[in-house]
Amino acid sequence: WFCLTDMRMADPIPQLTHFITSIRDAYPDFAYIHLTEPDLDRNPDDTGSNDPFRALWAPHPFLSANGYTPENAEMAAKKGDIAAFGRYFISNPELPVRLQKNLPLTPYNYATFYLKKSPVGYIDYPFAEEEVQAEQSKFGQAEQSEFVLEQAWL
Repeated sequence: WFCLTDMRMADPIPQLTHFITSIRDAYPDFAYIHLTEPDLDRNPDDTGSNDPFRALWAPHPFLSANGYTPENAEMAAKKGDIAAFGRYFISNPELPVRLQKNLPLTPYNYATFYLKKSPVGYIDYPFAEEEVQAEQSKFGQAEQSEFVLEQAWL
């Protein structure tokens, strides 16, 4: 369903159906598949759905990504999906902490994705202040900058 650089197929269902059933049948212990949901943020009229692939792959783990928020990720989990965060992981270097503590998410800036040779949009997002301060208080002054740098790359 992803359409970056115009690479979306007109009808991906036949090809993905063949691909998924081939994996399922040849490798019954295959751990999981990971598909991207339609990009409703950028294309609200998209009518694509991964539901046919969920049905083919069940009862195995099904990871899906694209536009998840804490609220809709919880809904996805209730129907058996494992929600994968990508964009929000970029803009929230400590995303698991924010999700666990119900802290607000820093919005991502799609315009900075895939910039060539630029750290803008990848390592310049802020940490949740209260979490960083609490973690930094555990370390000595010399280790604080190392902690922040390490967290930026996780």
